[in-house]
Amino acid sequence: MFLDKFKKNDQKKGSFGEYIYREFAKSKKIEVTQTNIAETDVNLKFNGIKYKVDVKTTETDTGGYKGARSRQDILYEQIVLTNSYAKINPDTNSPFKNYDKKDLILNNLDELFRGWENYKNIKKPTNSYQKFRNEIKKNIYKLFIEKNINVRVVCRGSVSLTRWSAKPDNVPGSQKIIDKYPATVFVQFAYEDNQSEKISNIFYIDHKDLGKKIKLIEPDKRQKKKGVEKVVDFEAFKLEIPELIFKNLPDLESFVKKI
Repeated sequence: MFLDKFKKNDQKKGSFGEYIYREFAKSKKIEVTQTNIAETDVNLKFNGIKYKVDVKTTETDTGGYKGARSRQDILYEQIVLTNSYAKINPDTNSPFKNYDKKDLILNNLDELFRGWENYKNIKKPTNSYQKFRNEIKKNIYKLFIEKNINVRVVCRGSVSLTRWSAKPDNVPGSQKIIDKYPATVFVQFAYEDNQSEKISNIFYIDHKDLGKKIKLIEPDKRQKKKGVEKVVDFEAFKLEIPELIFKNLPDLESFVKKI
């Protein structure tokens, strides 16, 4: 069955959905650019109008995206995947809204999958968001290396503040990760504007305190399906150990110097 290719891997399914959307746009002679920044996956340009698009890939056809919308200036385009076809459900202001419904059904799934497999192995250029995050990670590693501490650094964007119904899947991570590193530094970013990010919070998560000083809670259904066993309770973290939350790198540096 075609959908078996994406079992327990929503990220892979989402990437494939974005590829389908881009290929469809190109087939309609619409200028399309992959972005994957600021909660957008694709930029479109059609009849002189520019569109920012968040592609939502699902196996459940709801006739269009029905979830939360943290931004009003982007389109939420739904890609429905089945075992025999893919379907595009356009958003209200989508350039595809008035297309014949038959044109929005793609039956060449195997061909699209092969194209995506080849595409995803091509190295993509680093965007401005990634460059900024990479620089932050580099600086954090440097702080701890000077103290001969090999920490793990996890970064997440604004969706971790506005759209997640659950906690991050990989914090604290698997037992193998917990055993490998003494601590995780979890960095949450927020929008500075629609073109850049800033640090919102930096959490210092000492692995020896997991399940003790740092409370862990049950994962949600999606996370359990992925094999996630426990996640950090960040609400409790904020209330009970605010001294391990930092707003910028200088504050984190002052803390590290005292370790």
